[in-house]
Amino acid sequence: MKAAVLSVRSMGAWRMVAAVPVAQRNAVSETSGVADGVVCLMTPFHFQAVGYYYFEFDHVGDAGVTRAPGL
Repeated sequence: MKAAVLSVRSMGAWRMVAAVPVAQRNAVSETSGVADGVVCLMTPFHFQAVGYYYFEFDHVGDAGVTRAPGL
């Protein structure tokens, strides 16, 4: 999260609020130091992986990530 916030800030974002459903506690803490706000619904004590907290968490390939929405 921290890297994403810093990246968007470098593009000139005026205000940054990071919002995620689940994350490690230290990731939330580190991100709060660079974002204007952080919203995280759950920070499990024994965090394993993001996919562990979803019923469906399919792999997204490079083409899906780099494709512009609506194309």
